[in-house]
Amino acid sequence: DLHALVEREASKSLGRALKIGSLEISLGDPIRVEMHDLHLPNASWGSRPDMLTIESATALIAVKPLLRGVLQYNQLRVSKLSMILERSKDGVGNWKFESGGSAPSFGHIALIPKNRTEFPTIIDGTLDGMDIDYRTSSGKILKIDLAKILISTSADDQPVAVSATGAYNDQAMQLKAGTASFADMRDGGKPFPANYSLFNDNTTINFRGTIMQPLDYDGVEGKLIVESHDIGRLMKALDAEVPATFPASLTGDLKHDGDDWKLSGITGKLAENALTGDLALKEGPRGSGDQISISADFAELDLDSLIGGAGKQSQSRDIWATPLDLPGAKASALTARISAGHLKFKTWRLADLKLSGQLAPAKMELENLQFAFAGATTTIHAKAEPQSGATHLDADADFTGADVAQLAAMLGAQQGEIGGKMDGRVAIAMTGKTLGDGLSTGQGSAVLAMTRGTVSRDLLEKSSTDLRSLFRKGEGRSPIDCLLAVAVLQNGVARIEPLSLRTPEANLSGGGSVDLKRKQMDLTIKSDPHSTGFFALDIPLHIGGPFGNLSAGTSSHAELATNPPLPKLPEAMQALAQNSGCLQH
Repeated sequence: DLHALVEREASKSLGRALKIGSLEISLGDPIRVEMHDLHLPNASWGSRPDMLTIESATALIAVKPLLRGVLQYNQLRVSKLSMILERSKDGVGNWKFESGGSAPSFGHIALIPKNRTEFPTIIDGTLDGMDIDYRTSSGKILKIDLAKILISTSADDQPVAVSATGAYNDQAMQLKAGTASFADMRDGGKPFPANYSLFNDNTTINFRGTIMQPLDYDGVEGKLIVESHDIGRLMKALDAEVPATFPASLTGDLKHDGDDWKLSGITGKLAENALTGDLALKEGPRGSGDQISISADFAELDLDSLIGGAGKQSQSRDIWATPLDLPGAKASALTARISAGHLKFKTWRLADLKLSGQLAPAKMELENLQFAFAGATTTIHAKAEPQSGATHLDADADFTGADVAQLAAMLGAQQGEIGGKMDGRVAIAMTGKTLGDGLSTGQGSAVLAMTRGTVSRDLLEKSSTDLRSLFRKGEGRSPIDCLLAVAVLQNGVARIEPLSLRTPEANLSGGGSVDLKRKQMDLTIKSDPHSTGFFALDIPLHIGGPFGNLSAGTSSHAELATNPPLPKLPEAMQALAQNSGCLQH
């Protein structure tokens, strides 16, 4: 009774109770085998009862190769194979048999290969209907559904051709592959040459290289080429949805050993942005995320071409509602280093961009963001971590020598009123679930200072309510002795004081507040009567109202402190304010 014998020996070897509905063997040359309703149980910790089921299989087995210990299928037909691959909490695959013994065999011939040295030769093979579910370490399921697989070769020592049609995560896909011979497959001491192409109407992935453990896709080394019309659609197939619709063309050297994946020496394009870089991924244990490292260098980086689709969706969203979410405990840890010679985003133009940072479960750290902006080098640091059910964020930025005219142009403000170089420092700490929440209770400070600049006389006359501004526009420019603006943020309200502009023709001072909770401004500017001319009325100018509807007008009731003291500031900001010259009387 070979049916009972095969079940008994297979179950003993695997440590699992293999069941076969029926088995018929017809002796001859070739030997004909027909099997129906095979069930191979899953590991005891598995998510479903069976690891493998096969509805039916028929095979014609050559006799002569059996005499030298080789299982050769002159013809193999398999129908409706279903399999789940998953790992235990300790990272052990369900395909590793609990008994520790070898896979079931007939003599010294493995009926189910556990490694490449036991793999049979398949001269003519067809598999109709195969579905494989692969459960990732995070618990998500990657689905492979193949309608048909064809395997063919002319002999045991000749190259093998493989083709398949089906879907990966519900996206149609085709496979065409060429490998070395089955004899080479069984030579476990040598890398196994293989090349394949995965493709559909959106993406083509080509690989050419070698694999030490083909059954586990491990010990991989070779060239990988990815061409995709829509990178977001490709990432969705890989179970990583991103709001991106741009094309991508990338080439790199792929290496996979154990839990480590590396794609090094990457060259190519994201949309029209040429880049070079490296990508590394270390698979995390079951229930936790992976560790991902990205390095990318661009000569020109047009962000509009990369986030255009996402930008359309976010235009209507209230920026104050932006969530300050941190990755969850099972999220992957990302380390990134990105540089760009020039960066374009809408009307903004930056140069010499350098970014390095980390994004990990319950953690975000922008170690360094540096770029040339309005003629100055700007540096930003930020760090976020969970606090009391929300997110706490600390950030600081500084720039030196920013061209005020360029800055006004980038911000869409009127140009030409003030010119010169400006220095600035900003620091803020906030806690909240959204940007609005955080700013409404945030604490921070900012200092802007400028010396050796110029200001239009027209602006000075209007600011001092000079009667001549009613009949003509002031011509020419006046040199700036100093300009200083200091703001202190407490519980969502930024108090601006001192605000000072000193020139040989007029000295202006001001103060007020910006309420981030109510989204309103209340700012007053007045001129010093001792510094202005005969026609100046020196009536204070008031700017106020909601952010979306600011208005300006004169105010006879404004009360501004004369020479207000400098508020308590961080040491670097204190020095910047002191060195501005505006605090000297």
